[in-house]
Amino acid sequence: MASSGSEVNNYRGYGSLSSFSVILKNVDGKRTFNISSLVTDISIYEDIFAKTLSGVLTIKDGINLMNGFGGMSKDENKSFPIVGEEFIEISYGVGDDPKIFRRFSLYSISQIEIDSNLTSRSYSIKFCSEEALIDAVTLVQRGFSNQQISTMVETIAKDYLKLDQELENGKKKKNLQIQPTMGPQNIVVPRLTPLETMDFFAKRSIAAEIFTSGTYLFFENKDGFNFCDIEYLIYQGKKRVEQDKKRYTYYYNQAQIPVTEANGKHDPTGIFKTLLNMVQLHKFNTLEKLHRGYFESEALIYDFLNASARPEPYVHKFLDNYTNLNTLGQSETLTQGSYPENSIDFMKSVTTEPKDPPTILGLFGLLKDKTPPQRHTKLFFIPKDTLQPDTFLEKIYASRASYMTRFVQNMFRCDVYGDTTIGAGDVIILNLPEISGVTASVNDKTGRKTDRYLSGYFMVTAIHHKLTPETYMCTYDMFKNGYSEPVISTDNPDIPKPAETSYLNNAKDIGMKKWIKQNLWEWTALSGFLVEL
Repeated sequence: MASSGSEVNNYRGYGSLSSFSVILKNVDGKRTFNISSLVTDISIYEDIFAKTLSGVLTIKDGINLMNGFGGMSKDENKSFPIVGEEFIEISYGVGDDPKIFRRFSLYSISQIEIDSNLTSRSYSIKFCSEEALIDAVTLVQRGFSNQQISTMVETIAKDYLKLDQELENGKKKKNLQIQPTMGPQNIVVPRLTPLETMDFFAKRSIAAEIFTSGTYLFFENKDGFNFCDIEYLIYQGKKRVEQDKKRYTYYYNQAQIPVTEANGKHDPTGIFKTLLNMVQLHKFNTLEKLHRGYFESEALIYDFLNASARPEPYVHKFLDNYTNLNTLGQSETLTQGSYPENSIDFMKSVTTEPKDPPTILGLFGLLKDKTPPQRHTKLFFIPKDTLQPDTFLEKIYASRASYMTRFVQNMFRCDVYGDTTIGAGDVIILNLPEISGVTASVNDKTGRKTDRYLSGYFMVTAIHHKLTPETYMCTYDMFKNGYSEPVISTDNPDIPKPAETSYLNNAKDIGMKKWIKQNLWEWTALSGFLVEL
């Protein structure tokens, strides 16, 4: 029988919930039913590479809930069948932290199994954000003239996804964070859904100031929807870490070993922030780096109206650009840079040098007096109307291909106790242990030497929230680009320079007024929106 109360409350420490509630609502929101005690487990998926939240919950149904007899009274006027047009409201809390509330659209029931004595059945209910349902019945076919893409994104969010609206049936407003994009453009959206339109915009966007990677994404996390590039996510994440390191620091220890602070005292939150297990799924793929244009790419620009091509292709070289990129590297302060994951020797050997051949042996055994062979580089073909505003596509495609290929090289997955303060796109600090085979020298507060390349900042790109009525665990997918020390593989004296990440000190470079606008727009809320000043 379903619980008559509003929620389950049974907090027992790490990995437990202090509150848990699942409410099923009919299509107009006027009929509700608490199904908390029928739920066996819930999975909620949050990912910066997915446009909306989604999930699945498993029901053990002994009251014929699916057909509308949800209660002891069997009163059909108070119940409703589950037919795929209902809503689910999930709320849960950990300790004294603020409760999390999530509202989803139910869209599928599957894996229906009836027990042998015909007294109950179990099934899985799949759900998604309401915006995904709106997206499924909406098309965008309109033109935008002489506008920034960031302004177009706000229009689509308000007029089509209805993010700024709160309806009587329970739909809530959602925040939208928009990072300003470069230049006015003319764009026609050719019959795409709103979410497809956001993806279309993201692939054509580059930041108005500072960040040059062109890695814009549109995604939903615990704070709402976001339209920004990965460099900006890293910048924001680092700022949060600096403001509250304890909240965003995780430990690589056995859960039963107490974590100590720098002064030797026991840290009561250490176990809660300890990784229960961790695996590095991927470290590098050199072939992928070469073929996807990580080190070098070219963009051939052609004007069809004038039947003319740009005399020289636009060339993007990682060696010429990496020091200006914001990446995940050292963890002590924001002013420290990070290093590339390859040596200067190797990067020169796989990059075209039209004027001077490389002076190192490198990958192909080149000698000083030999001409390098033709190199394979990633080639983009960019049609462009020179009479229209600049689309910056040659910069976007080349930079995005290089940065994204690098970003996904170091991938980790770990299990942790459920933490309601961490969302997809957040940056954390994690010091990985150095594997030496012998007793390690003391080099950090855990008493172990740390990995000199990988320790430091990590971005949590995806979270699998795993809940039961009593427990809450998470699986994090984490990525890391940028090493904390330079890679030196030969005796060549060239050492990679660190990438500049001191964006907090850039006000003098771009003008104080522009810097204030760039950094304050995200904090200005208006009707649920974070708008540009």
